[in-house]
Amino acid sequence: AKRIIFLSILNILVVGYQAWLGSIVVSTNLAQWVVTVHMLLALVILVISIYTYNYAKQLHKEPSVIMYRILWLKGFLFFTLIVSIAQIVLGTEVREAIDVIAKSLSFGNRATWVSRIGEVFSYHRDMAILVIICNGIIYKMVIDRFSGKAAPLLTARFILLTLFIQLISGFALAYLSLPPVAQALHILFSTMLFSLQFYLYLLVYRTRTYRQ
Repeated sequence: AKRIIFLSILNILVVGYQAWLGSIVVSTNLAQWVVTVHMLLALVILVISIYTYNYAKQLHKEPSVIMYRILWLKGFLFFTLIVSIAQIVLGTEVREAIDVIAKSLSFGNRATWVSRIGEVFSYHRDMAILVIICNGIIYKMVIDRFSGKAAPLLTARFILLTLFIQLISGFALAYLSLPPVAQALHILFSTMLFSLQFYLYLLVYRTRTYRQ
């Protein structure tokens, strides 16, 4: 219980700092480095919130036990989380580049903005392929180890659904001149994908392999 109180207070403090940093983002007119830090801090808030929720939920429960070895899944989930964070950082850099381009063109010629971004967009697009592969592998590993209404299996299915929507919004941004709705959806579902991956990691972390 003390850990829950500590984490809740910590999250309030981080949210307060995030609010202050948000005012800096506005006052600096979307300064490039501030946007990235602001996004990363949002992920920290999500991590604290999800961990606190899961800790409270699992406080009086015994760890799950399955027959299939779980170590590889734990390690690969951690790797996928790192990949997702890197992809989100690249996404903020793409957004920062778009802001610079838009201002330089006086917010005209919107259809040409993406083509002017440069290498960072190529990195972001190529990293998306790695994200797809990683999440596909995770789903296969989860369905091999869990069945029925197991929480990890349900979470893995939500990950695939979220990834699908994320990809559609990404294609819309790249090929439909950055529609505002797609921008909002892309940011929303990128954080949802990260949140689901982290929650799945916590669920799997408490799982043990049965040993005779």
